[in-house]
Amino acid sequence: MKEEYRNTVRRTVLLLLIAFVGIVGISFAWFTLADFTKVSTMKLDITNGSNLRFDVVAHDDIEDYYKTLSVERIRDYVLGDHGYDLTTTPLQPVTTADCVTYTFEDGEVAGVNTGVYVQFPLHFMAAKDMYVHLTTANSPGNTDGTQITSDDARLTNALRICFTVNGNNYIYSPGMGEGATQTAIGKVFGLNDADTMVYSDNNSLFFIPAFTDQQVDVKIWLEGTDEGCVDDIKKLNFTMKFRFAGTDEDNVLVE
Repeated sequence: MKEEYRNTVRRTVLLLLIAFVGIVGISFAWFTLADFTKVSTMKLDITNGSNLRFDVVAHDDIEDYYKTLSVERIRDYVLGDHGYDLTTTPLQPVTTADCVTYTFEDGEVAGVNTGVYVQFPLHFMAAKDMYVHLTTANSPGNTDGTQITSDDARLTNALRICFTVNGNNYIYSPGMGEGATQTAIGKVFGLNDADTMVYSDNNSLFFIPAFTDQQVDVKIWLEGTDEGCVDDIKKLNFTMKFRFAGTDEDNVLVE
């Protein structure tokens, strides 16, 4: 009887230890306050000549869209639509189960107009039918491919960028490396290095018919459950460059 009691106590202690380790592991992944974690610069580019363009608002004519968008144009849109300056408002760790509602560690919902996470639309238009990809490839003599940088790789790895198209989510995870995984939220994918960039279904975002506006909702956040989202990174800023390319159905660049 005593031995059975001792075994019961051992099992109880073991379960408590496992639970404690689980709680510590989860809590460790969230830093407490993002005092300085902000977007210092952001630039978005198109690779394909004049065949693919975009803007933060829709237009009737492809000539009214841009090949390059600066952080200033995106900042002005966010300031007008959501009421905060994304270049001075710090991100805070959140998580999401659907790329629609974002919550803090305690489950409280994060407001879209607070700057805790960033959200803005991109409207694309192409002169030809094409599949649009996110790409790390650089233009000749430049380093303008998709790149997210910070003084600490843990911050880069903890960032997530979701592109929502027609209700489907495509989530870029910078620390993932080349590949893609289908999850309950949507497709989570990474990119290979600029000099080894290969266009494939993994990094394809959507199909766009010629001269048709396609809205893409972009959300940028610090994933609180990522193992790199700890206090050490909370005072760091980051820079972002996004580059998009269009291909045919065989993943060959459309010129």
